[in-house]
Amino acid sequence: MNKALSIGIWGVLLTAFGMMLVFFYWTFYPYKTLEFKQDTFPVENKVIDPGGNLIYSVDYCKYTDLPATVSRSFADSLLFPMQSMTTNNRKGCGVNRVVIPIPESLELGDYFMIIRYQYQVNPIRQITLVKQTDGFTVTDNKGTHAN
Repeated sequence: MNKALSIGIWGVLLTAFGMMLVFFYWTFYPYKTLEFKQDTFPVENKVIDPGGNLIYSVDYCKYTDLPATVSRSFADSLLFPMQSMTTNNRKGCGVNRVVIPIPESLELGDYFMIIRYQYQVNPIRQITLVKQTDGFTVTDNKGTHAN
């Protein structure tokens, strides 16, 4: 009975130690998910009408097969969030041309877009990368905008 208790205690201790190793690995491992080649994403059309499309380019290298949850917000002095979406580009490098409709309700003025990429790399850790586009102006069809 004494030997069984000793084996049981060692089994519990080794299991706890193994779980701690997994926890520390999941917490501190430097996962490489996505890398961008520019500081800000270049915008093709700097002046856009409400209801038009914002077009920007993303030059990237993706190092994982995991999907990303992408959330975008129009930003001036306030944030105007858009609905999040899940995307899963292939592993490797490439350039994506992204087209985003400008809501009719977005006020006229100068903006940039904030883009968040979130990867759930394991059960306890999420990696978030935040980028933004160059600035652009939302005008009416007469070329005027509010400040």
